Amino acid sequence: MSTKPEALRLAAACEESARAWLHEIDTRQRAAAELRRLHTEVEWLKPMTAVTIGIGKGDGNLFVHGDYDSIKAAQSLVFRAEGMEKALKDIRSLSSINSAMNPNPFALTVMLGDIHHIADTALAKEKDND
Repeated sequence: MSTKPEALRLAAACEESARAWLHEIDTRQRAAAELRRLHTEVEWLKPMTAVTIGIGKGDGNLFVHGDYDSIKAAQSLVFRAEGMEKALKDIRSLSSINSAMNPNPFALTVMLGDIHHIADTALAKEKDND
């Protein structure tokens, strides 16, 4: 019994495996080239797709220039700050209502000072983080 047919069969299998690997390598190289091309195109288009949009209360004082994601992030920060400002006004409003009901002016003064200090500190931290 000769081992030649078995050797030829193994050689053919190795060649077939090598062709499959070469095809896989070629496919991956084409995919990498296409990704590089698309990345270059996206970078080229970025300046053309950037926009300037006014955000905030609509008073025309705050504008953001950039892509969609950066504008949405800036807008989110502005809305959060506006919400905190509103909460501070609400706290101050409630504090003045409570002042009419509290008979001890010293306790009331301390309470109002604490409320204002907490709210002002929170707003200052928000502005510092921006």
